[in-house]
Amino acid sequence: MIHLNYCGVAKLIKLFDEFNSKFKFIFGFSNDTEAAEALGIKRSTYASFKKLNKIPYEEAIKYCEDKNIDLAWLLNLKSSK
Repeated sequence: MIHLNYCGVAKLIKLFDEFNSKFKFIFGFSNDTEAAEALGIKRSTYASFKKLNKIPYEEAIKYCEDKNIDLAWLLNLKSSK
């Protein structure tokens, strides 16, 4: 997503990257492979989510439910306003 700041300079906001960083930090994963395994998806599928800048919502919901983690907090990502 493209966001223009007040100076008119384009700024790219990567939702997947924000989700990925937060997910790995919360659960103590050191890399994308560990995160993908935790979500029950292949590393290549996780890489596709990253490339498309899409969050693996279904997998994240299930994982958070299983771990009793507040999904709303995990998915409270910055808006592109």
